[in-house]
Amino acid sequence: AILDGARLSTGEIPRNAGIDTVTTAKLIRLVLKEEFPGIKFSVKSKKYAGGSSINIRWEDGPRELELKPIREFFAGATFDGMTDMTTRYSREVAGVPIWFGATFVFTHRSYSSEAAFKAERALKKANTDTETGTVWSEWIIPRGVHPSGMPAAYSVFNGSYDEAIRVALGYINLEDLSG
Repeated sequence: AILDGARLSTGEIPRNAGIDTVTTAKLIRLVLKEEFPGIKFSVKSKKYAGGSSINIRWEDGPRELELKPIREFFAGATFDGMTDMTTRYSREVAGVPIWFGATFVFTHRSYSSEAAFKAERALKKANTDTETGTVWSEWIIPRGVHPSGMPAAYSVFNGSYDEAIRVALGYINLEDLSG
């Protein structure tokens, strides 16, 4: 589990306590620092009339899929577009229900030119006929994990070359690409 009772001291927090958005952002920073040492994250909170949100941004590093459990744990609500309704909920930490202040937590991963180069090289390798040297027009995204979390030996993508590189960056773990 990403969070256990040892990481968040709840001794001072009464049952059904609420933790404001700024404090929630601070907790997210602590968890990210522990889970992904060496990766620089920007964690910003924003308050607005309908609630509040936290945006987590970073370059390269872990895929957004790897931050999904953190994002989901600290989000204080879900939105149902069919009913146009936001539902607030609590999380249990060390047996104590906690209400995190941020309505939503969003993740935004960007890529360095080096990461794009690695993804482009992997994309070309996966899409070049080794006998003729021809690059195919339908892009086969290299082995990895789909951003949804499903394992993928490959995925066929119809789109521009630049779009295929962006898709590939979401699928592959950059640490698995050599050089």
